[in-house]
Parts: sequence; structure tokens; C-alpha cells
Amino acid sequence: MPQSTPLPRGGFLVGGAVRDALTGREPRDVDWLVERPEEEAGRAARALADIAVARSDDEANIAELAAMAPDATIKRVPLLDDDVHDLESLASIADALTRS
Repeated sequence: MPQSTPLPRGGFLVGGAVRDALTGREPRDVDWLVERPEEEAGRAARALADIAVARSDDEANIAELAAMAPDATIKRVPLLDDDVHDLESLASIADALTRS
């Protein structure tokens, strides 16, 4: 499941995501059965809004740094699904940094 997916408190994962998880495929979407859907929908919306604000802040910080060092090359490393704790993850970062 994508790291940015806000998960509800309690409830049950239902639908195609269950099948996908059991067969080792990446779910295209997730459906949850929860006790208080309106409350959980509001919580998920707030979590997604927080992610959007953080991304906007990141973009502003990158623009500010680029203006301070106009000759510098900016390399973006993709968001990883997990912490870097093995050589494969480290290699993916090295690849992103050395790609032209």
C-alpha cells in the first residue's frame, strides 16, 4: 500500500485490495469498512491536506536553495516505501543521484 495512504483507526480492509494483498500485487485502491465513516473520511482528508502542505513547503525550500546556488545541479531522490536499511535501497538512492 502506498506510504501516503492515510489508514483509518480500526475497521477492516475489504474489496480488491484484499485479493491484491493475498496475491502479492500492488493495490490500485483501498476500501475500508469502518464504524464511523464520516469521522474517518474527515481524518483522512486532513492527513492528505497535511501531506500537500508538506510537499508545498518542500518545493518552496528547494526553490529558495536553487536561488541561493544558481549553478548547482538539483537532484531529486524518489520517496522510498521504507527506510534505507540495505544495499538495494542505498543503490536506488545512488542511482537517482547519479542519473543525468
